[in-house]
Amino acid sequence: MGQLEKYLSSINHNIIDIFIDFGKKSIKLQPATHPKYKYRDNLLYRIQSSLFHLSLISHVKNLGINRLADNEDDRNPALLMQIVREVYFSFEDLIYSLISQIDYLGNLIGYIYLGEHKGTLKWNGIAKLCRDCNHITINESLKQAIINEDRRLFNHLYKYRSNLIHYKSDGSEAIHKEQLYQNAIEHTLIIKCPEQLQLIMKNLKFECNNDILQIASLLTEEVFKTMEVIIALIAKDIVPKNKVNMERLVKEFEEKNRKI
Repeated sequence: MGQLEKYLSSINHNIIDIFIDFGKKSIKLQPATHPKYKYRDNLLYRIQSSLFHLSLISHVKNLGINRLADNEDDRNPALLMQIVREVYFSFEDLIYSLISQIDYLGNLIGYIYLGEHKGTLKWNGIAKLCRDCNHITINESLKQAIINEDRRLFNHLYKYRSNLIHYKSDGSEAIHKEQLYQNAIEHTLIIKCPEQLQLIMKNLKFECNNDILQIASLLTEEVFKTMEVIIALIAKDIVPKNKVNMERLVKEFEEKNRKI
């Protein structure tokens, strides 16, 4: 199992534990329409979206290589430019999906610790509360992790996403190579790390000369790793409280039955 799969497995496991009886006021099963499931399911949906867009980059790039091979007699630079752009389109969609995933994590934290009326704070809202408000009900270890990871990674990704949407497209060098291999011409396409993203990758101590597919994988793993840490801290805080709450509810139920 790769690192990404390990992070995903831990995230899924902890989310199930967090919500297994979170917010229960009786030992009756809660309906599927309970608000807590909305926050859980929305986050899991966004996680799957990020994984889809990561695989889409590879798919689009491979299709582009096949198009180069099919048109090897026509060395039109416009074709290579279009293929590179399509790969960047897919990469940018991954960035948007990862940011959405992070925002849904913020909504989940707001719901758990502040109530449903704060379930739309998104990540920036939660990070701001952790930085500015000493009275926030989030425990200190989780609060510090949110502040640290926002400073280290998430805030940089937000700024990068904002630049892509509002100010400037991103791009970098692309190298198309042809090599004779077993009586056939083999095509390879290397698309370097986007220039504006290089500062983030250097901050994370990643090599910026890697192909964009590897950059996308490393960045996705980093986001998932950070989410895994934060969700594990939530579970460490909430699951014992859930257990105590369930024990109390069972005791109340048993005492009620003895009186009947």
